[in-house]
Amino acid sequence: MRIFFFCVLICITVLTACKKEKDKSEVIRIEGFELTDALGNSFGEVGNASDDWQIRNWSELSAIEQGFLNFSENVNTDGTISSMVHSPLAFPNPVYNQSYIDFRADDSVKVKFALVDSTGKVWKTGFAKFKGAKQFILDVSDPGSFPSKMSLRYYYSFSAEGQPNFKAGYGDIKICRANNPQWLDECY
Repeated sequence: MRIFFFCVLICITVLTACKKEKDKSEVIRIEGFELTDALGNSFGEVGNASDDWQIRNWSELSAIEQGFLNFSENVNTDGTISSMVHSPLAFPNPVYNQSYIDFRADDSVKVKFALVDSTGKVWKTGFAKFKGAKQFILDVSDPGSFPSKMSLRYYYSFSAEGQPNFKAGYGDIKICRANNPQWLDECY
């Protein structure tokens, strides 16, 4: 009987250690998704996506989240102003081969973005100075790098001359390679 309890105690210890190790590997929690078609039309949510694709203050991002956007780039903010920026749009979501992200601003701004997984690995980055609209296309077609059911988060920030990161935010996407009419069930 003592051996049985000793084995149970060891199993509980091992399982607890494995859970703690798994928790350490997750830097951000990606839980909710706004669903969009290939034209960017919204058709629902999976999970809680209420925080996604919002325009917020830079200070609302954690230091880790801010760090994702701390990469080298060669676009200056000369001639830009802190203007009205609009919530980005990523489509389609879920994504099969290409993810499009569309940024909009009323006047000239600089935008930066980073596509990140839950472990904090940055997969793609981008930046541009623009006025009006700017769209980026990201290839996620390699199933070896981007397997089906992989969750990713876009972090973005807007800057202007003398006002770095005056607005920021994030939004989640899901990779889905299903060819079934029940594809939502296969992806989430």
